[in-house]
Amino acid sequence: MSAKIPTYFSHSYRLRDQNLNKELWSVFAKHGFFFSVDPPSNITVHAHLERMMRQNSCFVAVVNRRNEEAEVFCSRFVLYEMGLSLQARLPRLLLIDGEIGSSVFDSLSSEEKVFFSRGSDGHAQYDRRELERKVLRLKARAEPLTSHTGKQRGPIGLLVPETKRSAAYGGASVRRKVGEVARLHGFVCEEIPAPSRDNASFAIALDRCEAVVLDVRGDKTLPPWVFAYIHGRLVPSIKLVRLMEGELASDVELPPVVKRLRMDPDEPTVESVTYWRDSSDLIHQLDRAFDKLDEHATELRRPKEGLRYFDSIGRQPARVFISNAGANNDTAARLSRHLRLNNIERFQYKDRDAIPTGSNWQAQILHELRACQVFVALIGPTYRGSEWCRREFEIAQQRAKSEELVILPYRLGAADVRFAGKLQAPDLPARAAGTRKIMKDIDRALKSARRSKTQRQPYLLGGSRELLVDALRHMPAGAWKKLHGQLRVAGVDIAPARSKKVQARGVAEEVLFAAERATLTETAARQSPSAVAYLMEQLTILAPNRYRKVLSKISKRHRRGARKIESI
Repeated sequence: MSAKIPTYFSHSYRLRDQNLNKELWSVFAKHGFFFSVDPPSNITVHAHLERMMRQNSCFVAVVNRRNEEAEVFCSRFVLYEMGLSLQARLPRLLLIDGEIGSSVFDSLSSEEKVFFSRGSDGHAQYDRRELERKVLRLKARAEPLTSHTGKQRGPIGLLVPETKRSAAYGGASVRRKVGEVARLHGFVCEEIPAPSRDNASFAIALDRCEAVVLDVRGDKTLPPWVFAYIHGRLVPSIKLVRLMEGELASDVELPPVVKRLRMDPDEPTVESVTYWRDSSDLIHQLDRAFDKLDEHATELRRPKEGLRYFDSIGRQPARVFISNAGANNDTAARLSRHLRLNNIERFQYKDRDAIPTGSNWQAQILHELRACQVFVALIGPTYRGSEWCRREFEIAQQRAKSEELVILPYRLGAADVRFAGKLQAPDLPARAAGTRKIMKDIDRALKSARRSKTQRQPYLLGGSRELLVDALRHMPAGAWKKLHGQLRVAGVDIAPARSKKVQARGVAEEVLFAAERATLTETAARQSPSAVAYLMEQLTILAPNRYRKVLSKISKRHRRGARKIESI
């Protein structure tokens, strides 16, 4: 039976839950459903999730017990996605751990939930006949909502006020840059006045859009009711809040309807909001959001696709360095694109923004070589003749001896690979087959190198991430130097900050990404449960004073979460 019912699937990324995900997938695939999923990623683009929800005909979730989540005892992100499904008025079915004991799901009808329990071996136990019956009833409710007609891509709507229009989002020149970035990702950006002359015109304009960009602060650009209207209609939205000089995200008082989007009541900011300070910051974040919106949803349509996806979730966070001579840039570019689509960080010197304009490219490459965990060598006929390719390979070999990285070499064409020594460099198949082979090898490498218990860490929500990034951006030069030294000693390699009063967002984010994929030295691990916790502890000492109180609060909370995860 061909899969025809598009289904938003909300699931756990934890290894212990993957067998249940695969079991559930097999039942739904048999009855003609296909799953749309959001793979693990460092960054969550909420407009992408909202658009996914609108494009599907039903909602399915596995709700596992989470001991570390007080009160609800389940993933708050699953609750957030369930809320989106309710906004979209989609039929739904949830498989719920019976030990959660929360009243959150009491309002759902019996047709919308199936309970399971965990056996002594950790495997889930549930009534399979009950599940089959309810899957068939879900199918009957979802089939009438399934559209077989393709929808053309809509524009990105930029909501601007009828008054003070010239100053909105930093001014007309910044809005033009937003349009240029949208075009880079295949979108047309259109300005939509708000409020519109009448409700019908406004609703029609919004329904045409792939997503909208709007200010939700409510005191600077647009009246608060505009976001309430958009939110109620579940229009995919990139929700902006501009921070003024000296202001912290946690200080901003947002309208009640925006504040209620907070997934965690203890989180100091709203996680689904994009905070920005200057035009370069705004453009950087919109570029990333448009990039995510440009991607097709990850769809599991065939049985093998689903099994392959759920098997891939156990990857260790890592950064991949792609080493190649210029003659093989096309092969490297295909691989880089596939890594991006699979949410694996990567460096390839020809990637856009891989080496920032005006930076020391040699120092950047050496930093990437020190920071990566997987080194992919695409050895073509001109590889060994390149001074930098030889140097990259030698540095990778040195790090591999101390088990700091994995080298994956491949032979392209008639290249001489004898210099690789005992490392096997298999012939790489052409084009897509070659990319699939490398991806399979990378997947195997990242799943075989399991993180130690001390390196497991709770998910850092978007609001806390924003405060860390903002603090890093405003660190004085002397504090940056101290942080760089402290992290290097602890086993976290970061590039030195550039000599600016305020660092670019990308520089600060790379520090956080480096911590997320790093393994602490033995000495540092005795002090902190994870590299991210270690980074936060250093920031509570080195960051500007106005950040320290809230950073200390986030740091203590993160440490408590890490201790709870260790007990799981």
